[in-house]
Amino acid sequence: MELIRLIVVYFAFVGLVASQTCIQNHTFPGRLPLSFIPSHYNLSLTLPNPESPKSELHYSGNVQIHGSIQKSTSCFVVNVNQIKISTCKFSNSSMSRSCTVHYDDQFAVLSFSQLWQQGEGVIELGFDTTVVVDGGYGLFWSDNSYVAATDRELFRELVDGFKYEDGRVKRFGHVSMDDDAPKMFATQFEATSARRAFPCFDEPALKATFEYHITIPKNDMIALANTKLINVLSTSTTNTFIFEKTPHRMSSYLVAFAVGKFDYVEQTSNNVRFRIYTAPGASQYAKFALQISVDIVEYFGTAFGLPYSEINSKMDQIAVPGLLYNAMENQGLLTYYPQFLLVDEVHGTHSQKEMVALVVVHEIFHQWFGDTVTCPFWNEEYLQEGFARLYQNIGTQYLFPDWDVWNQFNDFAGLGGDLSYLGWSRHAAITADYLGLSPPSVVLSQKDKPSSTMYYEKGACINRMFYQYFGKDNFDKALLTQIMNHKFTNPDIYDLMDSFYAVTESNPELMMPWLIKPGFPVVRFEIGDDHLVLKQQPISKFIENMDWFIPVNINYRNPHTQEIYSLKNIQFFGREIRFELPMIKDGYKDWEFEINPNLDGYYITNYEDHLDYYLNNVVANSNYGIPKRNAFVQEQIILSKMGHTDVSKSLQVLKACVPIYLKSGYNSDASLYSTRTSLQLLFNAISKPKYHCDSSMVHNMVDVVKPLVDFVTWSTSGDQNMKDLRDFVLNWAVYYSCPNTEYGKNLLQQANSIFEKHHTNIPSDLQKGVYLAVAKNSSTLPELIHTVQNEKDQTLVETLNTAIVSGGTDCNMLKTFVSSSFKTVKDRVHYIGLLLQNNFECRHEFWDMYVDNSLKLWRQSGNSATSEILNGFNGVWSDDSLYHSVKVFLDKGGEYITDEEKHQSLTLIKINMDIRV
Repeated sequence: MELIRLIVVYFAFVGLVASQTCIQNHTFPGRLPLSFIPSHYNLSLTLPNPESPKSELHYSGNVQIHGSIQKSTSCFVVNVNQIKISTCKFSNSSMSRSCTVHYDDQFAVLSFSQLWQQGEGVIELGFDTTVVVDGGYGLFWSDNSYVAATDRELFRELVDGFKYEDGRVKRFGHVSMDDDAPKMFATQFEATSARRAFPCFDEPALKATFEYHITIPKNDMIALANTKLINVLSTSTTNTFIFEKTPHRMSSYLVAFAVGKFDYVEQTSNNVRFRIYTAPGASQYAKFALQISVDIVEYFGTAFGLPYSEINSKMDQIAVPGLLYNAMENQGLLTYYPQFLLVDEVHGTHSQKEMVALVVVHEIFHQWFGDTVTCPFWNEEYLQEGFARLYQNIGTQYLFPDWDVWNQFNDFAGLGGDLSYLGWSRHAAITADYLGLSPPSVVLSQKDKPSSTMYYEKGACINRMFYQYFGKDNFDKALLTQIMNHKFTNPDIYDLMDSFYAVTESNPELMMPWLIKPGFPVVRFEIGDDHLVLKQQPISKFIENMDWFIPVNINYRNPHTQEIYSLKNIQFFGREIRFELPMIKDGYKDWEFEINPNLDGYYITNYEDHLDYYLNNVVANSNYGIPKRNAFVQEQIILSKMGHTDVSKSLQVLKACVPIYLKSGYNSDASLYSTRTSLQLLFNAISKPKYHCDSSMVHNMVDVVKPLVDFVTWSTSGDQNMKDLRDFVLNWAVYYSCPNTEYGKNLLQQANSIFEKHHTNIPSDLQKGVYLAVAKNSSTLPELIHTVQNEKDQTLVETLNTAIVSGGTDCNMLKTFVSSSFKTVKDRVHYIGLLLQNNFECRHEFWDMYVDNSLKLWRQSGNSATSEILNGFNGVWSDDSLYHSVKVFLDKGGEYITDEEKHQSLTLIKINMDIRV
């Protein structure tokens, strides 16, 4: 008995030691421990037929993960998500042992009864899971069909989330399943969805090689993967597709495979086989992208010193209707939402072709930056996306020099976007970054992740600025150096700075602060008789008051001869710089100076002291490009929002630009886009906090809005562009109309007369403006309330409710309406939030009601409600007393709101307090 007891104690002790030496990552919860480093995967999947019913889309697999134990441990931790591991063992050269499995969030902990020492070994796991049927991520189910967009309106429907003619609906990149449509399987693993398809070490730095065996029921479908097919093993019921081993290590998020019936087009160039796979019958639409692919692969291979043939022997690209994102750069098997890969070259619009070119070039660039060199973790995704966004323009401009993708406006099929660099990347970056509340492009802590706008768009803008400063050859050579020094590894931001230093000998501190700090500078200038003075300050006084290194370009024009002179790459570092200009007889007082003339620099120029001249002689010039004019308007509005100039200056700019927009008419996509983006920024960013009918802004606002209202009129004529513009303009014109002005009174009367005549049968492009005008009239507000209480159409009910809470001036009547109409706490928070944002007259009286309902909603829904609650008042309040009220309320939010969210809300109030009306 004593011997037995000793044996039991011994094994209990061994088990205790083993459990205490199970290495897990407690420093970074949510991250894998680095106790086992993978080097190679053998992945076998047995998949169902994609045409199977939704309920039968389960599959099984086996994965052997070769690698090395870094430190003695009694467990290994792998990533899984909705996967059940059925068998588990680990083997090394001397033994093999099974393990037990327990799950912790998206981890599977594989535990053993003994310690494994450092050395090589293989984890082998059998597993079961299901194909994803309700979203385009993991291994997912998708339609396999294509609708060719032969005009801009159909293209808009296909891309922007409208119903297809056959009833399917696309939302957020996913197409709902049509039972009668052909089906396929595809994958989307970035950032953390490889673990949804098979157990793996699902972090970008844990690169390995891969081999795949994919078994499917025997039929005429095929399987595709990252590498070439080398064999098909057939039985009476199945086909097993065997693929080459990947030639180099890659991250798990780049693994890709697809199953279905496909057509393809093919071309071979420089020892690389190029194919684009499509739904059956659609391959003719792939020829445009195929030629782009062949040409741009050669261009990038030369620029970065690494031919694509050394990365992979094939490049397959495939159209996937159910893809979650626009496209994905999986090594050797790139996936695209169909409208971003396929185009009808005969009937398709130019904007469709340009979008295909930009997206294809972007994804192919990633074969070098993203796939060959990969960020260590997602906090440094700028290393991939900031460069891909820049080079999509560089590469497309190389392929199509007549397009001028940097500066030429190109409307994305009326979807509210300009494809030019200025209208896409620069506009998005400046808009997201000027408050100083967004994270930087690179977050140095791996616990945090920047926003996509910061690493895509701001990253591209910073890269563009230094591309111009260093020059094309040096910039390309720096990236070549990065590739050569770090092929198939995971270099970080400091490695990138070393690569730039090796080529340019420039101090990394010139570029690095732009990447790791929020915001950007404002440059102001003063003109002397023989000199120019530049001064810089942060766009927001609530970010670090640092000095940026700014490479400044300047054009200055002789007013008498019209001759233009240029100063390039002035190295502006410090608060102020003065430099001499060549002596001329009468000095430079009347000369026109344009700072950052091509908007290559990621900063804003303050023209406040020279605005009249600049508007009359530069912006009004018909040769002044549309994206450039839009950028100028955007910048001047932001300067007013951030307290650098008076709001009157922004209104002056818009007053000058509206006639230019109108001159081309609204058959012009550029005019529609320009007007909407400019007015939206003005109305939402500046006017609400301090606008009221006794404000000095009222008459200036009329000067901006009146010509637009006269143009769109209260009729219902015109195409969809005109109707969209009318809906927008009339709503905002009524919103800012004041009955104490003659124009405001007449406008409100026009809207009320339409309501009296049509009530709920008002055309959709007039509804918002009409109902808002009726709500602003205290004598007709009761009738509008009665109308909504008897209306059955839910869309119209939402429009009416929004008009009532936004425009009603009888605060007591509104309180009764809110209390009786909105039964759920969520609805009350939503509509009171709209009231706080939009209702000048009553917002203060509803604050306490908003606080009470928000606290209830927090208790009901937790922090998932925080964003909507904060949106109710963020950006609205603008005085000290309300600042204190908001602070008290946010403190009551307790666990439901982070310190960062509190800081942002309070900072927005401070920013509004600085607006100079």
